[in-house]
Amino acid sequence: MTESNDDFKSKVETYGIDSLYEILGNINKEKYPERYEIVKNEIARRKENPEIEINIRNDPNSEYGKPRKELKGIGGWLILPLIGFAVSPVLCVYYLFQLNQIDFNKLQSVFENPSSAYYFPKFIPYFIFLFILLVIFFFVSIWGLIALLRKRKYFPRFVSIFYICCSILALINFIFWLFYCPDFPESTGNLLSRDSIISKAVISFISVSIGSIIWVSYFSRSERVANTFIEKSGPNDKLGFFPYLVAFLSLIPFLGLIFALISIIWGRTTKQRGGQRLVFIGLIGIIITMSLCLYAGILRIHNFKTKRIGNTQKVLVELVNEVERYKTIFGVYPDSLAQLDRITDRIVNLSDDFGRINYSKIDSGYTIFSSGVDKIPNTKDDIYPNIALVKGAYGLRLKGFNPIKEEVFQK
Repeated sequence: MTESNDDFKSKVETYGIDSLYEILGNINKEKYPERYEIVKNEIARRKENPEIEINIRNDPNSEYGKPRKELKGIGGWLILPLIGFAVSPVLCVYYLFQLNQIDFNKLQSVFENPSSAYYFPKFIPYFIFLFILLVIFFFVSIWGLIALLRKRKYFPRFVSIFYICCSILALINFIFWLFYCPDFPESTGNLLSRDSIISKAVISFISVSIGSIIWVSYFSRSERVANTFIEKSGPNDKLGFFPYLVAFLSLIPFLGLIFALISIIWGRTTKQRGGQRLVFIGLIGIIITMSLCLYAGILRIHNFKTKRIGNTQKVLVELVNEVERYKTIFGVYPDSLAQLDRITDRIVNLSDDFGRINYSKIDSGYTIFSSGVDKIPNTKDDIYPNIALVKGAYGLRLKGFNPIKEEVFQK
């Protein structure tokens, strides 16, 4: 049913001046000349009597004089984060259940066995880190869902930090596989091929980063977000419980690193009192983790060095016993360690972790030692046989080539 000119005029009289100008510009003058004149005359009437425009603006019954409806509440694009935070805990539980079904001992025998074709000792720590990360994501997702539904004022900052941390984790995952991914056997196909694993890590990093950029921009610029999560706090307001909980979680070694980053970003962006404390606690958490990493690295180097020295002592003691057995059989000490092949069918180990064993025949005895870490003989780090581990080595000369008295080995 076509609207009459009288009805059109009645409706036009409820429009604001801005809407009238928009209608005048869009109306077809040739097809609707009467309506064009109605709008034109109404604009002229408003100019002559400004009070009419004021009354229309204040009239709650005016259809187009009302202000535009305010975007507020959980709707529009906010539905997608709501779905994401609602589904994430379920997915975390599912993946944790799947990981729990894996036989960890069998996994260790496959990836930590040097003789295995799938030898990759770093996979087990990666596996454990993934398990712990899923637990953290489970609780963070529940926290985010509650904050979203309760329209907490910190939620936009929280979700921005969340997406940034996801991008950082995706980058760390990519770097890990780029530098440490081994070449698994071809029998595994594309599933465990180096190119396939790295490609998936790259795709994951790119997709997560793009999603993070989009959502961080949305939460920082959206009118709906600004009207829904109203920031009522000021510089005189104190931080609540949750920011400090996140900050103190950063004190957990290694696992607290992600909470430390969240705490620092939160502390630097908040307007409330206590932001500097969050930054300070977060930095303390990073220092704790870095200190423990440094200590673990030094301890590992020390243990590795001690293990290598222990292996060298075993090699030296075995060679001393073989040299003394050679003397018992032939009446003289061998001119070189290669002559030990004459008294045994097995292969004699003539080297250690630091290189070839040094052996010299001296007068009626001999000296035998390892060059040590610097692999240079006759220096202070040379390793000599432990006399407490050998018996009857009467011809052995230690550092300085001083003869060992026979009674030392008879005790």
